[in-house]
Amino acid sequence: MEIFAVVIQVLAYPCGKALERWLPTRSFRVFNRNFSLNPGPFNQKEHMLITVMANIGLAAPYASWIFEIQILDMFFSQSWARNRLYQYCITISMQCIGFGIAGIARSCIVFPDYCIWPSNLPAIILNRTLHESSAGDYMFYIRGIKLPQFRYLWALAGVYFTWHMF
Repeated sequence: MEIFAVVIQVLAYPCGKALERWLPTRSFRVFNRNFSLNPGPFNQKEHMLITVMANIGLAAPYASWIFEIQILDMFFSQSWARNRLYQYCITISMQCIGFGIAGIARSCIVFPDYCIWPSNLPAIILNRTLHESSAGDYMFYIRGIKLPQFRYLWALAGVYFTWHMF
């Protein structure tokens, strides 16, 4: 069974709110520096960072395809490609190169509004729905029933859960 990043995004919200409430706010002093285990309220940036890390962690790296081609007898049959250190180094370097190129080209990839990948929009909407305090301003009307965004989300989650249980 596969876990999707949206499941992690939905589960991260109550976990973040619980940690916001339960972590101690007392300040500790280590090596002449003060720090606290509770950095403050759980916000949209932290939540989106969790979602991005879940998407990256759940996706298989492209380097795994290289190893399959190198190891299989019908292609290159390179026995040294089974070395774990080699696989680790290639995977890390490919990921870093990809993120580095994306960082260099962010002015033309990230910042223009028309460059947003359509599959990212639901994650952004879900994040805004969970965190914005004015969620009650946006109403959905379903057969005459007026629902705020957050309640609409939970209603859809209930319907989705019920549908998949049967």
